[in-house]
Amino acid sequence: MPYWSQEYEQYENDPRVKTCEPDRCTSAYLRWLQNSLNQVFGQRLAITGTLDDPTMAAINRFRLARKLKISESYHVGPAIEDALRAAGATAPPAVPPTQCAVSDPSKLIPILDQSRGDIPLEFLLGWIDVESAWVLEPPSVTCERGYFQLYPEDSVNLGLDHDRIGTDPAYSVRAGVPFVNRARKQIDRAVKAFGVVRNSDLYWRLVKLWHWIPSGPEKILAAMSAQGVRANDWESVRAFVRDNFDSLTKIIRRDPRDGVRSVDHMFARVNAWRKQLHR
Repeated sequence: MPYWSQEYEQYENDPRVKTCEPDRCTSAYLRWLQNSLNQVFGQRLAITGTLDDPTMAAINRFRLARKLKISESYHVGPAIEDALRAAGATAPPAVPPTQCAVSDPSKLIPILDQSRGDIPLEFLLGWIDVESAWVLEPPSVTCERGYFQLYPEDSVNLGLDHDRIGTDPAYSVRAGVPFVNRARKQIDRAVKAFGVVRNSDLYWRLVKLWHWIPSGPEKILAAMSAQGVRANDWESVRAFVRDNFDSLTKIIRRDPRDGVRSVDHMFARVNAWRKQLHR
């Protein structure tokens, strides 16, 4: 195999029987869920077939009203389904099992390489490593799907088929390209304003930092500029966050050290792929 993945090797060598959970994130199932909440729980949800914010809020209200003992407030699972059936909902549509096996990267990397444009291949591969570990449909209470773990609203905003992202490997791996390019557009203003070189190592790390929290890159760069600190490279950003995390936490409303750790974690995988690809 020309491209090696630790996750894939572990999966292939695992002697245990592999079973996958039912896919309750399909659009057909979610339309049934929305209809059921409207009919038996008096909601007025739009029938979108998407796990959107109003649907998640309605699921949570139903969970609380029925005193269901599930940890996730909007988990689409058997407890919600059984409670809706008990309240008079019709039977849900049949759902297939999720595709929870670890995929073979060697079959997908050529597709991604052809689709990536100017995004470094190792950057995309590192993203997949940390987001899904090459599993097309890892378990998700918010119906994230695919190798890049797109949220339902991501697919809506990008005009992508969210069902297909979780079932079609080639489509799923290609879907990561517009997703990452949207993140790039979101940081363009900050990159230009604070003199970050486009497509530099710092630039790509800021793209991933945006994925941690969208306001993070611009607010951190602005705070650095206000103190006369230039963001020359990632180490300068890391050092500033380390020394100013308390004030930055008040601005971002999350501990920026978590964001730095998230970026560093992914770039450990990026660097590993770079070596493997001999780039």
